[in-house]
Amino acid sequence: MPADIKAIRDLYAHDEADWAPIRAEGTTDMRFAAGDPWEPKDRAARVAKNRLCLNADELSQYTNQVVNEVRANKRAIKFTPVGNGASDQTAAFYADKMREIEYRSRAQIAYTTAFENAVQRGFGFVRVNTRYASSRSVHPDLWIDPVPNPNLVTPDAQWLMPDLSDMRHCWIREAWTWEDFNDTFQEARITRYTSDLAKDAPDWATERGPFVGELWRIRSKKRTLLIVQVDGQPEPIGIFEDELGGESLPEGVRVLKTRSVDDPQVVQQLTNGLEILEETDWPGKYLPIVGCMGKVLYTSEEGSDRRQVLSMIRLARHPQMMYAYLLTNEAEVVGAVPRFPYFVYEGQLSQSELNSLVASVHEPVAVIQVRPTIEGLPMGHGPLGFPQRNPYEPPLQAIEVAKEAARRAIQAAMGQSPLPTSAQRQNQKSGVALKRIEESGQRGSYHFTDHYLDMLTQVGIICEDLIDKVGYD
Repeated sequence: MPADIKAIRDLYAHDEADWAPIRAEGTTDMRFAAGDPWEPKDRAARVAKNRLCLNADELSQYTNQVVNEVRANKRAIKFTPVGNGASDQTAAFYADKMREIEYRSRAQIAYTTAFENAVQRGFGFVRVNTRYASSRSVHPDLWIDPVPNPNLVTPDAQWLMPDLSDMRHCWIREAWTWEDFNDTFQEARITRYTSDLAKDAPDWATERGPFVGELWRIRSKKRTLLIVQVDGQPEPIGIFEDELGGESLPEGVRVLKTRSVDDPQVVQQLTNGLEILEETDWPGKYLPIVGCMGKVLYTSEEGSDRRQVLSMIRLARHPQMMYAYLLTNEAEVVGAVPRFPYFVYEGQLSQSELNSLVASVHEPVAVIQVRPTIEGLPMGHGPLGFPQRNPYEPPLQAIEVAKEAARRAIQAAMGQSPLPTSAQRQNQKSGVALKRIEESGQRGSYHFTDHYLDMLTQVGIICEDLIDKVGYD
């Protein structure tokens, strides 16, 4: 087994160990987003006994409000001329190309998909791609693609920035069938499942098929940068020494200073965990995968720091579970209201009167006659009482109060105002009052929108770096 393949597997195992808890929490969040707050074991136990498992969704109204605000107010990537001879004309050129790339790619789908995933599960991704428009195309086009299933992505365990711009590598890994794998990678050494695969790479192959991973990584190359001054130019410029091809600097150009730099070079490796299937150089210097994270927290657990990436749903899960339980309990209480019979002395009602009493349980009955006495009653006994039915009032009011408390807890956890504002208490309906109420809710979840804007900025940085390297002019 080549050492570099083992190193790749070890690298993935390290990244997966860091990211797996975050992915698992996001998967639970998505179960709540899909309308199922019940723990699987609790649901199974209740279903086995024919008990209800109800839920009234209190979460999506808030997540939809945040996501749809971004949909309704689409953001575009903008360029501003800064340094290195940049001008308004070059900024306008990049802005025009960016608009064309976004329009052709339908990039808003990619942006909102990543943002919606961040809101609902804590993390989402978008990727920049290059593709040829046709078989006769000379230069590839830039595309901004969505990542509908963010569980396929495993970031570098060392990331810190919410847009993942500081990653040195990243994984996109998905399951294949052996048939599709062998059709696509006809030169692959591994073509079927064997016991050796189960031993060497149990996380990379199954009887159904292998996993194929895209490993994007940055490799740094040491280069010497010459900072030179050209006669007649106001600002010095940088030239790499190896770009001169051994030639001397032209006349009128003098070196001010030199420095050694790490020049990033991006490579994509396709692997099945047992061999390198393909290796492709990427024209840009940035990884083409951009993250949109939720709220990032660092907590201490058993003496070690633990990173958590919170969705908008995360802290509302327990209140939603409570709400679903109370709703189910309310339905069960109503369904279990005792059907107490009427108690009546034998012989007090004739058959027709008895039939009327039975009917009164389901329909209005105007008159039911009863006898004040019956045959055989001792002398001097007073009149008999009216037929009696024990009343039962289920505690619906108490359950409704508890449900409202759970609803308030959901609002607070999701950044919405759990208590009425002064404008709401006074029942003000002016446009100004309504705007302030809306802005109050937006501020409670603005950290998601802020990270969304960071994602757009990084997409723009990547595209700016690529535009002049893929044939645009």
